[in-house]
Amino acid sequence: MVRNKTAGQSGEIHGREIDVILNDAFIQAKRSYAAIERPRNFLNPPIRRQIKMTIRLAQDSGRRAEFWFKYGVHPRVKTYIEDRGGTVIIGLGE
Repeated sequence: MVRNKTAGQSGEIHGREIDVILNDAFIQAKRSYAAIERPRNFLNPPIRRQIKMTIRLAQDSGRRAEFWFKYGVHPRVKTYIEDRGGTVIIGLGE
């Protein structure tokens, strides 16, 4: 859905899977109610690593890091991402 809306491609950067790669952004798509209902569970260690690495890789390459949430996002999750330099987008453009 996100790839269709953005006309981007999925791929790997330094061994990390990126859902959508654009000339100016890396996008990770999330389809989880936990991002709204259970923010502590959603922000488990692997997800925190993914968020931090996506942001770092995007910044190192002069791109934005965007995290698209299909169902919405809890303020705690939004703050976690934005405090590290990422952007939160609600909806997947269906």
